[in-house]
Amino acid sequence: MVISRQVLVEADRNFSAKLPGLVNQFRQFIRNLAPLMVEDPPAAAVERSASLIDRKDAAILAAAIESKVEFLITLDKKHFLKQKVLRNIPIQICTPSDFLRIFERLWFQE
Repeated sequence: MVISRQVLVEADRNFSAKLPGLVNQFRQFIRNLAPLMVEDPPAAAVERSASLIDRKDAAILAAAIESKVEFLITLDKKHFLKQKVLRNIPIQICTPSDFLRIFERLWFQE
């Protein structure tokens, strides 16, 4: 699992605002998961992504592209699952539930 610092900060902020009782469990989950932490993407990569997606989400998309991940998992269907984005990037974008179905298929193929 790969996560950018910006995504981690945003997720922590959202847990604090929306599910404050789960903040400590979320933080422990991330520590136990020990994801590969990537730095924020370069400005040029963010600008390229901003031509495809809402500017507030451009750094997240750019970080995924720069990190060469296979999947970007998001609940933000409104911005990330637009055809303009999906057609122009080398990453599969999906929701967590979609990813779990993909993972299950891959797991049972082996």
